[in-house]
Amino acid sequence: MIRKIEGIIPAGLSAAGIRKAVRAGLVISLFISLSVFNLQFVHDLRRIYYYDISGKRIIDEQIYHRLHNFSGYTELCFYIFIVFFICLAGMALYFFISHFIGSKSIYTMLRVGRRELIKRCLGLPVLSALAGGLTMGVSYLLMIMIYILFLPELHL
Repeated sequence: MIRKIEGIIPAGLSAAGIRKAVRAGLVISLFISLSVFNLQFVHDLRRIYYYDISGKRIIDEQIYHRLHNFSGYTELCFYIFIVFFICLAGMALYFFISHFIGSKSIYTMLRVGRRELIKRCLGLPVLSALAGGLTMGVSYLLMIMIYILFLPELHL
């Protein structure tokens, strides 16, 4: 993400710890969303076929048509990223509250200017939200690739 985030986080907070938390949130969101997608998709793929001597045959046409509804698989996955974005809003609130704790650096921040306070409270959460949006886009592209590669043709 950013090598030097000390300028966009409140003074006194651990940049390494915050960096690790944001990375972990992104990786966990990506992993869970792809896992949920794959579990749902594979479950329906297994229910659509049965095997006999002549090969694969489609069992249920309703399941097949449900497989063709791609948005049904991705809807739950993006709720996970919404949780990530809500956590980022909590991070921004925590950054703001952290100025009131300890050395009362809110007075220093207000003397420096409100822009600096806003930059230090919202800088990293906004950049992390952009990274989350990019990760969500990559996740969506991976889901489309998996979906296209494994979606069966209709053989009735």
